[in-house]
Amino acid sequence: MQMLFALASFIYLSATAPAVDTPHIAIGSVQLQLGEPKEAVVARLLRYYDILDGGGVVEKENHVHLLGRVGFKNDRLAIALRNWSPSERQGDYKYAQAMVGAIRQMVSEGRQQCTLDISHGQAPEEPDFQGAAISCGSKRLEISTIVYDGTTHANLFEVLGESRQ
Repeated sequence: MQMLFALASFIYLSATAPAVDTPHIAIGSVQLQLGEPKEAVVARLLRYYDILDGGGVVEKENHVHLLGRVGFKNDRLAIALRNWSPSERQGDYKYAQAMVGAIRQMVSEGRQQCTLDISHGQAPEEPDFQGAAISCGSKRLEISTIVYDGTTHANLFEVLGESRQ
């Protein structure tokens, strides 16, 4: 029910917001734009966070919660993901709050021309995965569920960039 409310809010707010495609994303307190030099992005992120192998961005003192991820191509920022998933799994309410916050961010940027997409996979060598994406210009929200080794996970990412690297 809360997810339905969030989607209805997104549609209403999208219809009332002006269209502006500003390609930037915040990972923690650091604003990033596609095409920025790798050296500059890494230097700004390392002032506040650690960067793991594979581009994961985490708090310096706590590597448990992923704040986001960065990927580079030709030494330029090619993709950036902001993790909106609650750090503590506290049920539907916290997840719905995170989703509303992610949608509010998109709407505040004037993103109203959006498309929806669904993906899923279940191969013997891969975990059970289901996902949905709301794509609005150069940004998208990716919502996914995954079952891996008998444990369920839910993720919500704001993504800037065309495809995962």
